[in-house]
Amino acid sequence: MKNIMAFVFKDPNSPYYTASWRDKDGRWVRKSTKQRIKPDAQKIADDWQSNTKAAVERLDDENWRRYLVEDFSKRILGAELTAPTCQKWFEQWMDGKSKGISEKTAERYDFCVQNFLKLLGTRADKPLDCITAQDIISFRDKILKHGKRSGTVNMDLKIVRSILERAKEIGYINRNPSYAVDLLPRYTDTVERRPFSAEQIKLILQKTEGTDWYGMVLMGYYTALRLGDISNIKWSSIDLEKKIITIMPQKTRRMGKTIQIPIHDRLYQWLATLPVPINKEVYLLPDLCNHRIGSNSGLSTKFAKILKKAGIDRDRVKHGVKSRSTSRLSFHSLRHSFASELANQGVSPEIRMKLTGHNSLKVHEGYTHLETDTIRDAIDKIPCVV
Repeated sequence: MKNIMAFVFKDPNSPYYTASWRDKDGRWVRKSTKQRIKPDAQKIADDWQSNTKAAVERLDDENWRRYLVEDFSKRILGAELTAPTCQKWFEQWMDGKSKGISEKTAERYDFCVQNFLKLLGTRADKPLDCITAQDIISFRDKILKHGKRSGTVNMDLKIVRSILERAKEIGYINRNPSYAVDLLPRYTDTVERRPFSAEQIKLILQKTEGTDWYGMVLMGYYTALRLGDISNIKWSSIDLEKKIITIMPQKTRRMGKTIQIPIHDRLYQWLATLPVPINKEVYLLPDLCNHRIGSNSGLSTKFAKILKKAGIDRDRVKHGVKSRSTSRLSFHSLRHSFASELANQGVSPEIRMKLTGHNSLKVHEGYTHLETDTIRDAIDKIPCVV
């Protein structure tokens, strides 16, 4: 585009000066500046001309880089590298990602991907570079409108950011628009979980006696395992002779992290009443295995109904008018009960970290010298509730 200066002139039929400048295609454009003073109008005209020039330079730069990538692909790989549509790329990323993560995590990622594509609407069939920072902001605001907490919102933003960053690395896009949107401040709406008291656990066990939920609660209290891990635990993970449970929690499965938990005497008493199957690959809790954790019919909801039958207030907290309420007491509170009881008995933080299998590998690896007998002593300090 030739370097032609913008100029202004006075239209006889208007009190304002009109600006005239070349657009990116070289055509003359006219637009009212809404200014009555010529110097002020000229400044606006110069800004419009400057913005047009900058846009053309950015377009030229983007097209050149895309040409280099496609040229390299043709000469070296023997195929053209054409940017896929948003729909195709997001689904392609999801397909590759799902092979290295747990089924539960894959479901979480896919839920985010489908929601983002739904937000794009018909533009999901357009090239990736149609996605703007405003799309990311709209996506964030939509999640917030549904009452999700900051941690959930940030997780979705990070997923979309990762998808677009990968596209940038390959050369499909030149910039990642998601970085123009900051993550929400952490812990601004975090609900502090509470542990169950020994009396509350007794009430829960009374209401679940004779069902698989009875074993679920015992396992949760005496092992600190999460709801999904317990529901899908198999007899092959349980060694009654050595009184050890060996399991790789879903949350740390991608790191290949296995933990061993000594079996508390009270838990052993219950396990000893069960018929040990010949096939050790069967589930310990057959009535609860392979169930969803969330949703209206998931295990978390069923446990909430058990608490209601036991007369236990879940201590629900709501942060905003549109936000969903969150309970301070849930099945996850059994992990808090486990850790709290160990702390109350004077068990060191290092051993508590070892037993709960928290994600800090640095801490975990620093205490790998801990012996099973030492950990067993810690487990035995948890008092029996029944």
